[in-house]
Amino acid sequence: MPGKDENQPTLASLRARGGKTRSLRRPSPTPQAELLFFQEEVVPPEPESFAPQAPALPPEPKPPTPAIPERRIWTVRSLVTSVRQQVESAYTDIWVEGEISNCRPAASGHIYFTLKDGEAQLPVVLFRRQATLLRFRPTDGLSVLVRGRISVYESRGQLQLIAETMEPRGAGSLQLAFEQLKARLLAEGLFDADRKRELPAFPRCVGIVTSPTGAVIRDIMNVVRRRHARLNLLVYPATMQGASSPGFCRRRYSLVQ
Repeated sequence: MPGKDENQPTLASLRARGGKTRSLRRPSPTPQAELLFFQEEVVPPEPESFAPQAPALPPEPKPPTPAIPERRIWTVRSLVTSVRQQVESAYTDIWVEGEISNCRPAASGHIYFTLKDGEAQLPVVLFRRQATLLRFRPTDGLSVLVRGRISVYESRGQLQLIAETMEPRGAGSLQLAFEQLKARLLAEGLFDADRKRELPAFPRCVGIVTSPTGAVIRDIMNVVRRRHARLNLLVYPATMQGASSPGFCRRRYSLVQ
């Protein structure tokens, strides 16, 4: 319709009226429309699980680093002195029974001997003051009961019994067995002078009755190698101590290479 278009204001007419224009505002939406436009979807929270949860384990402790032991270096004297002090504190007053062997009275009045049985031996020293109180004379083969204390002779590192007193108990069994064996061999005539033979200047074979693993046979073999290397040794191995000492087993050793 032409009439309607002519009544509509133009840009030029608006400028002629004073430049005032009326802004066209967008009608504000209704609250319902705004709510529908801006409302976000609300997701209901999931129900919490009531299953029991395992407690958190503490972290495993790290194994401690092993400490390196400090090296302690002993001098010979300090070590022997420490052993002597411990031994003397543990064995202060004891009684020991055995047979006297290798009895050696000294010019100073002290008496040195070895107390032994069939399995072991123990050096004994009886000082002059205690020796003058004895009512008998110590001799080899005599069985005695010795009272004293254990100590260590530091100069030699040797265990010894310092005797205070002694009591005789008769002839020892080892000495008695030796005397009986000697008497039996004498009765068989083995000690007769007419049975002895002269030793050759350079023997070819020498018989030895001793332990094949002891220090005696090693010393003999060392001496023979230096002085007479072609000498043969006929060794009868024997147990030198204990109840089985009479047993023999023949074996021949030759030093000829």
